[in-house]
Order: sequence, then C-alpha cells, then structure tokens
Amino acid sequence: MIYQESVKQRIHTQVVVCYLHLKMLFYFYQIPCSCSKCEQVKVASIGQAIMQIARPRTILAPIQVGLGVQLHHHFASKFLIDTLNKHGFCCSYSEVTKFEHNAAVAQSTDIPSFTPRHFVQYVADNVDHNIRTIDGMNMGMIAATTPAIVNGRSVPRITVSAEDISAVGTINILPFIPTTDGMQSLTYSDTCHSQRRLIINS
Repeated sequence: MIYQESVKQRIHTQVVVCYLHLKMLFYFYQIPCSCSKCEQVKVASIGQAIMQIARPRTILAPIQVGLGVQLHHHFASKFLIDTLNKHGFCCSYSEVTKFEHNAAVAQSTDIPSFTPRHFVQYVADNVDHNIRTIDGMNMGMIAATTPAIVNGRSVPRITVSAEDISAVGTINILPFIPTTDGMQSLTYSDTCHSQRRLIINS
C-alpha cells in the first residue's frame, strides 16, 4: 500500500473528490448545495470519512491522513489528533507518525530533478529533539532550491525503524583541506609607526 498523492495536496479539490466511489459521489450531488470548491471539499471530506469507517482495514483515505499530518505540523498535539480520530475526522496519531517516517525514508537526502540550472543552499542548525535525554541536541539540515522542485515521488506504507531513518539521513562531513597556504601571502602594515607619526605631526 502507498499513500495517495492527495495526502500532500489535501485541498486539491478535483483530486479529493475523484477519490470517492461513483455511487457515493452521485448520492452526494443529489443534495441541494452550491457547486463552489468549498462545498466540494466538504462533500469529499464527508464521503472519505464514511468510506474510511466502512472499510478501515482496506482503505486509507487521503483527506484523513492529510488532515492528521497538517494538524501535527501546526500543533504537534497527540491529544487533538486522537480526539478527531475517535470522531472519524482524521487518521490516528500512530498513522501520522508512520507517514512521516515513511516520507523521510522515501525522500532521503536526494534532490529529485536537480539540474545545473538550479541553485541549492544547505542550512544546518541544532534541533532540540528529546531535550530531556543526554543526546537530545541533534543537528538538523534542510536544502533550499531555486527554482522550486516539485517532488512527485510516491510514499510507500511500510514499517520503518529508527536505523532506516538514520541510514538515509546521514551526510558525510568532509573537512576543507586547502591546497595552498594563503597565510603566507598576507602582509600587515605597521600601524603603530603610522600612529606615532600622526601624533608627532599634530
């Protein structure tokens, strides 16, 4: 099983509506309502919620996963996600973390569709991860590219361990070894002698 593409584009109206079964889609459009995109997203949300509840083991509705991932990104609240999951509005917190782990392994450190016309800037800084532990301070790194690159890679739904994430997220640190010693070509002016001459002249 793989995560649907609309998980990353949760509000893309046509994608989330087309996910619904044809009979369910026909039933919902018999209900008098406006044809705005907002109404279509509501129809898709209710329809995917019904499909997820009816077939919980065989269906993984993209809106359910996308909403859970978005809530976790903005609020990082397990209680909020699990509460909405009990009411059938989004996936569980464990499914959110499973998606994030699978997405990290699927993305790895490669930049897809990178060409010489792109510019990439790596940014690294400390990340406070599990600050109550001894090794809670880790180094995090992101790569910013311009022009923007859209990643269309599918995310498989598999069991990922911490070792798998560590293996794909490791970047070798290569120290800079200069071929020539630039310090030998530096010359310094005698500032003390210049200051002394300035005081005498004044």
